[in-house]
Amino acid sequence: MSLSSVEVSTEANRVFSIILLILAGLTTVARIYIRYQNRRLWWDDCWAVLTFSMLALMVAAYFFTDIKLLPTSAKTRKLQIAQSWIFVLGYSFGSWCGRMSLLLSIIRLIPPIFTLRRVSEHAFIFFCVMCISLAISKVYICASDLGWYSWPHPLCNMGNKAAIAIAELATAVVGDLTLVFIPIRLLSFIGLPTKKRRMLILLFSANMITSIISIFHAVFLSASAWSLLTIVNTAEPGSALIMANATVLAPYIYRIIRREGDFDSKPYTYYRSVQEDGSIRMRRVSDLTRSNIRFNSAVPPVSLLGTSENAEESLANLSGTSSGENGKDAGIKFQASFATLSTLDPSPASLENTKNTRAKI
Repeated sequence: MSLSSVEVSTEANRVFSIILLILAGLTTVARIYIRYQNRRLWWDDCWAVLTFSMLALMVAAYFFTDIKLLPTSAKTRKLQIAQSWIFVLGYSFGSWCGRMSLLLSIIRLIPPIFTLRRVSEHAFIFFCVMCISLAISKVYICASDLGWYSWPHPLCNMGNKAAIAIAELATAVVGDLTLVFIPIRLLSFIGLPTKKRRMLILLFSANMITSIISIFHAVFLSASAWSLLTIVNTAEPGSALIMANATVLAPYIYRIIRREGDFDSKPYTYYRSVQEDGSIRMRRVSDLTRSNIRFNSAVPPVSLLGTSENAEESLANLSGTSSGENGKDAGIKFQASFATLSTLDPSPASLENTKNTRAKI
């Protein structure tokens, strides 16, 4: 039995697409709420909303008319033609918008000083080019010969299906591998506990599910298995969106369960931490170290690195401005990574704030 002979009922397609849309919608709403509540809305959230819009349009197209039935009127034929165009373009735009949302979620965590940041930005441009190129090629193939408008089942057969299938599969696999490589490379520069590191690696590696769906899409397209293809058309954009949303929801749930610090960072809130072996790791700048805390003038200046009679000298040594041996070997001037605790005349309000701050520490 060939794949083209396999039939999936219209009702099954509609039920599956509705369930997928609900899951994608709930995760998208939760993502936007979390980001808005923490004042961290960024461009990746816009692309997530755009992906959900494309998915919703494709699901709505299922209810225009039953694409398997012969058109009984001019209106029905026009609706089936509209369905065909929505499925052809919605698949490409939805899948790649989901990938771009995930890529931007990764980019926002990479400090501008990293070469990996520029590599990721170039990857985003590559994603945009691939999305537009695939969409234009499909439009050209389907619009160059509109004879399929008069077919019993008006459906664009994509001309040379094998070439389109190979192109879509190749670009999808490259894109998904990029979305796995970049975060794993980033994690090698960031000091995280082993459990967090494993969770994030597993989270980003789960994006390969989208590649598996892309393989099925290529097989079904080459075999003209249109009934099965309609399921995959919504499954891939939906899975790409859910994976992108998971990168926001999983850290949030992890923080609630473990009650630990935040590693779904605002853009660029990292500092360079020099390790004992001379390597550099990026660590998050907490709200405490980003704000200057002032204590009683009777207390000598203290650095968060430890008690010191000369905090400025400690910061200078850390920044590499001194002539220390490590500074010469590294040949790099590092910025100060910690705030200095300066002094201020005591007052009841400041003393109360000091007590609260010490309690938090």
